[in-house]
Amino acid sequence: MGVPEAVTPSPEASGVGRAVLPTAVVHGLALIGLMVLLVVVVPRYEETYRNAPMCLPQLTVALINTSRFAMNYYFLLLPVVLAADVGVYALLRSCTSARILSTVWSVVVLLGVLLCAGLIILATQLPFAAMAEQVG
Repeated sequence: MGVPEAVTPSPEASGVGRAVLPTAVVHGLALIGLMVLLVVVVPRYEETYRNAPMCLPQLTVALINTSRFAMNYYFLLLPVVLAADVGVYALLRSCTSARILSTVWSVVVLLGVLLCAGLIILATQLPFAAMAEQVG
């Protein structure tokens, strides 16, 4: 039996890996920030809303339910979503004809995270606006 030769990755494969790592870190940090909003910030607002003598807007109720789901399954959600995101990015990045699509994917993911964060902020503030209307 002979000794097998060492397998070295092709230059194209190592280039894709180097390009994917910074994107994975940025997307991971963005998703962690979103999870912090859902798991830490929203429950604090939920405590405040419990004492409010009014019905909550549907967007706020949906946010609270999403927050409860995220609190129960954060340990699965974050790795699965990040792995799927990085997998799609790496696949698009590895196709030489679709490299622009990997950039578009990255921008869409980051804009989606920003949009979700904006919706979370809006949904947490809606009940206060409704209370102000009732008082005024």
